[in-house]
Amino acid sequence: RNIVNGMIRSSRRNKSSVNLSYFVLYAFLYKYLSDNLKYYLSRLIDGTMGDIKRCYADFDEKQSMRENALNDLGYFIENFDALLDQLVGERYVDEFFIGDFLNTLKENIVFSKGNPASEYFDTIIDAVDNSSKFYMMDYDNELNLMLIDYIYSISKLDLIEDDFTFQQSYNQIAFSRIVKILPTPEYISHILTKIVSSQKEDIFNVYDPFLRDASTLLNLSKEVHVPNIYGKEGNRVYYIYGLIRAFIEGFDFRNIFFYNQNAIESTTIEDMSFDAIVSKIPNRFRDVSISALKSQNLEIPKNVKNNNFRDKLFSNLDLN
Repeated sequence: RNIVNGMIRSSRRNKSSVNLSYFVLYAFLYKYLSDNLKYYLSRLIDGTMGDIKRCYADFDEKQSMRENALNDLGYFIENFDALLDQLVGERYVDEFFIGDFLNTLKENIVFSKGNPASEYFDTIIDAVDNSSKFYMMDYDNELNLMLIDYIYSISKLDLIEDDFTFQQSYNQIAFSRIVKILPTPEYISHILTKIVSSQKEDIFNVYDPFLRDASTLLNLSKEVHVPNIYGKEGNRVYYIYGLIRAFIEGFDFRNIFFYNQNAIESTTIEDMSFDAIVSKIPNRFRDVSISALKSQNLEIPKNVKNNNFRDKLFSNLDLN
């Protein structure tokens, strides 16, 4: 909690950036994947970090750890020095640290064959890569220094802390001015979950066309057994946040189908039907236009005005 509060206090003194948001979210993913594997290996070999390092150095023992991790976790990090704590400890003051931070995990992580988490991981990497131009700047650049400080702080979080969990830390930072995610109010997710669970005994699939922070779907799937969850989110930062949240909360990506698409442009997913559609529909549609509505073959009255868009959209989405 102190680490998180320190990061938030620091953000008040500095101007944040959309580019920085992707890196901060990615730092949480890196921390999760690294420490989750570290704790798994320590239980597997019943040893300490020193024992893990020794096993990495032994070819046969490393292969044994690799095989077990791929079977049980679905991924493995090939190099001991690619674990986040090791990377931060060895390269934190290096002028190329940001580049190392970006590249080390993607160059060392392997996923089990057919694991769909691999594709979502690549999507996250692409988003970070596309927003990484600023790390090429001078080491003394203010944005770089602030990011390095954030990465260092996140690396010090405790994945298995109970009092203030890693998931809480992730959300607290994401909902702060550092990342600027606007969360779905908890009471709305709770109400939607209760409505669906009280009316549906068997739910094979559920769809949220306006994911935002993915709270509605992820919370519902914790309360009700839903084999497959589908969602769309046009905002790329929110989309990446939702994917990383699914990683951190241990969801099986064989059952998650998230798309970085604007539901206003296309509400359907390959003409699929769903047992339930749940969503907090946004109050504002900044990118709604008559042409967007017409592209879905929706009938538009000739004299429709901007303030009619929302009612027209609601009636055609049929999301009640």
